Amino acid sequence: MGIFRLPLEVEITTAAGSKLYPITVSKATQIFTLPADSPPLLVLFDKGGHLLKSAEFQKERKNGSIS
Repeated sequence: MGIFRLPLEVEITTAAGSKLYPITVSKATQIFTLPADSPPLLVLFDKGGHLLKSAEFQKERKNGSIS
C-alpha cells in the first residue's frame, strides 16, 4: 500500500449518457480500467477537482493505434 488513500469519482460519458465510478487511489502511479458501453466521448477524472494531480490518458484512434 502507498502512503495515501484518496477516494474519488471518475465520470465516463458515452452516447448513452454519463456514469460515475468510485475509485480509490492508493499509489503514486496506478492504472484503472473502467467499463463503457461504447467509446467514451468524455472522461472526467476526479469530477469535482478535489485532488491536486497530474493525469495521463491514452486514447485509441479509430484505426486502432494509441495516441
